[in-house]
Amino acid sequence: MKKIEIKYDKKKAFTSIAYLTFCVLGSTYFVYLTDTFADNKVLKYIMLPLNLVMIYYVFKLTTKILNKESVITLTQDEIEFQDNPTPTKIKWKDIKDLKIEESKDSGKSLMTITTTFGTKTIDIAGLDKKPDDIFKLVETFR
Repeated sequence: MKKIEIKYDKKKAFTSIAYLTFCVLGSTYFVYLTDTFADNKVLKYIMLPLNLVMIYYVFKLTTKILNKESVITLTQDEIEFQDNPTPTKIKWKDIKDLKIEESKDSGKSLMTITTTFGTKTIDIAGLDKKPDDIFKLVETFR
């Protein structure tokens, strides 16, 4: 059985990881280790949860990259999307309409699948294949 897995783009993911890590280290340094914000206790209390959230996203994104999680899996029978915690599988015969479009709000590429059960929208901007390539692959399997 032929199977194609579309994964996260490592270059984009590592850029995000580096940016978030720089933000955590920079904010920690300026808020807690310099005299600039020594008297501002409210800022110190606010920065702690914000830094913890950024550290969580760094670890979450890093584990996705290191585990080589596939976001979209195409087989001859179905298309599968990785929705945490369980994947969503859609049979090709259940798909009524499939389109890839640019979001006007964020500028991201979105794949919208209309089935007999409802509509599913997936952000495909950070993947290792371009939106046009993904559409061609989907059309060949469909």
